[in-house]
Amino acid sequence: MVFENLERGSRNHLRAFSFQLKNIGVTYEPAYLDLKTFQDIVNSQFEKGRQYRMNNGNANCGNGFGNGK
Repeated sequence: MVFENLERGSRNHLRAFSFQLKNIGVTYEPAYLDLKTFQDIVNSQFEKGRQYRMNNGNANCGNGFGNGK
């Protein structure tokens, strides 16, 4: 799940990077991805990551004696 979130984040960063360059009139040409893969990524929607929940989703994870209470 961590690796999937890292991949998803990388695609989202590429979308944002490409979008910002386009806004200032710069045409980016991919150096490591082939053109089709690059275009498929930047022309698709931003992706949301999956949330990791500790303690089976129970909001009461602590014992109540921490500094935040």
